[in-house]
Order: sequence, then structure tokens, then C-alpha cells
Amino acid sequence: VIDSERMPIIADLKITGTHHEADGIECLETMQIVLRSLLITQVRHAVHLTKRNRNVIITHCHIYFNTGVGIYLNSLNLHQINISDNHISYNRQSGIRIEQSEIRNLQITGNDIEYNNFRAHNAAEEPTAEIYIDTTADNASVNEVTIAANTIQATNSKGGANIRIIENPNESRRPGLFAITGNVIGSQENNVHLTGCYGMVISGNTIYSATERNLRLEQCAQLTIGSNVFRRHTPSYGCGVLLSQCKNILFSGCTFEDEAAGGQKSGFPLLEIQQSQFVTISGNQIINSVKAGIMIVDSSQLNINGNTISDTRPTPLMRQAVSLSGTCADVEMTGNLVSGVANIK
Repeated sequence: VIDSERMPIIADLKITGTHHEADGIECLETMQIVLRSLLITQVRHAVHLTKRNRNVIITHCHIYFNTGVGIYLNSLNLHQINISDNHISYNRQSGIRIEQSEIRNLQITGNDIEYNNFRAHNAAEEPTAEIYIDTTADNASVNEVTIAANTIQATNSKGGANIRIIENPNESRRPGLFAITGNVIGSQENNVHLTGCYGMVISGNTIYSATERNLRLEQCAQLTIGSNVFRRHTPSYGCGVLLSQCKNILFSGCTFEDEAAGGQKSGFPLLEIQQSQFVTISGNQIINSVKAGIMIVDSSQLNINGNTISDTRPTPLMRQAVSLSGTCADVEMTGNLVSGVANIK
């Protein structure tokens, strides 16, 4: 209807399905569509946007317990979409999922996005995420994205994440332009898992409880990460950050703390840097790590300054504040406050 109509509205309905392939709402070639105050449940994909759409608003909806994806952007060309003030829960293949699409101006704000995996469906385990963005297909790209002020929680699943973004780590996917800020993100294998991402800000989030890492970065570049809390809230989970094959990364003003008396089961340090270059670690609190506060492997051009690295447990488990192994070069450490390192005889 894009040539003859504007602003179709679907509102104040409950939509359910009686066939395993039934979707709730499919939008193609719409202009300024508004989906408002809907309950969509027991379908496959609750909202499926495909082909080409413009200026989409999805707000005040309950997207609950569907066998596919809650909001699915697939094989889509789309500019301007706001997803705000929704409950998106118990969808088996992700809460919000983007694949094989060209997307610009995406705002995901003020939502409760929870438990979107296989567990509630008596189904086979498969990797997924509350928010899943994959731009590795030819001609796919997702840029100009804000993920802000959401609660993004889960139950642990193998290969799962709260936020999972996969891009090609080359020049073809620039410029990125993502902001992930002010969210509460917790309880998955990796809370935020980024691969091949470029040009992002991750700030002001509470990121907690992972069986692997709170934040896992692989082949990423030009990321600014500041004023986040990385922690755990139950003994069965852990915490920490991993950078692998990354460059041009700034960490500042973050709090890392393992709150388990005996150290996390994974044995991972709170901050681990592998095969990375041009990384600045400044003004952070790194408390009660195991092995090392910061573990550096085969990395160079690192500036580590003004951090507090401490083990406050009665029997310290941290053996080194900073450890270097493999081939490391041009690592500068200045003005760090170190205490509580285990006395190893």
C-alpha cells in the first residue's frame, strides 16, 4: 500500500494461532504502520517484517510465548523503526531478531525482553538471544541503532546471549553507529557477545551473571566502553570480560567484581585480553579476580593506568594484578593501586 495509503494501524487485539506455521502479523511494503496495544501469543513469528517497510512503530504490545521470533526483521529493507514499551517474552527463537536485512535508524527502548529461548517450549536446545542481529549475509547491514533503557534477562542456554551481534570484521560493514546504554542485562552464557563489530558505545549498563562472560568481544574495533557494572548475583554464574583479536578499544570507569567467596567456577580472570592491539584500560575497579586481575596474552600497544586492582577476600585468590604471556610489546602501566595479591611460596 506504500503508493496509495499511509499509517495503517492495528490496535487493541489479541491474536493467536491454531496452526504451527501461523504468524501473527506480517508487514510488507507498508508506510508508517503502527502496531499498538496487542497481545500476540501461541503463533510462530508474532510480528514479521519483510521485503520493504518504512517508519514502523511497535509499542505497548505483549508478545508472549511464540514458537518462532517475537519481532522478526528478515530479508528486509527498512529505515526508521521504533520498538518501545513492550513485553517480549518466552519466544523460542529470539525476542527481536534481524537477519539478511538492510536496516537504518532502529530504536529499541524501554522494553522488557526476557526468557526468549527453548526452555519454556519443551523443544531442542538451539543458540539464540533476546536481541539477535546478524549482518554477515551479502548486502546486509544494520546501522544507526540505539538499545537503551531495557531490561534484557534470560535463563542460561548453550551458545546463548542476551545481546548477540555478528558482523563481518572488514571494511564492508562500516560505520556501525550503535549505542547500547542504560540497560539491565543478565543471566546467559554470554550477556553481550559481539563479533566483528565496529564503531559502538557500550555505557551505563548493569551487566550481570554469565556462565562465560558478561561481555565477549571478538574481532571488534573502535569500541568505547564506559561506566558499566560487571558482576554476578548468584553463585552458579560468573562474571568478567574477554577481548579477543580486537583493536582500538577504550575501557574506562567500569566496576568488575566477583562476589563469590571461593572465586567463580569458570576460573576466568575478570578482564582478559588476547591477541589485541591499542587497548586503553583506565580508571576501573577490578575486585576479587582469580589468577590475575588483568590477563594479557599476545597483545601490544596497551595503556593500563589509574585502576584499582585488589583482592579483598580473607584468603586471596588473585596471584598477579596484571599478567603477561606470549608475545607482548609496548605495554605501559602507570598509577594503578594494587592490593591483596596472594602470597605464593
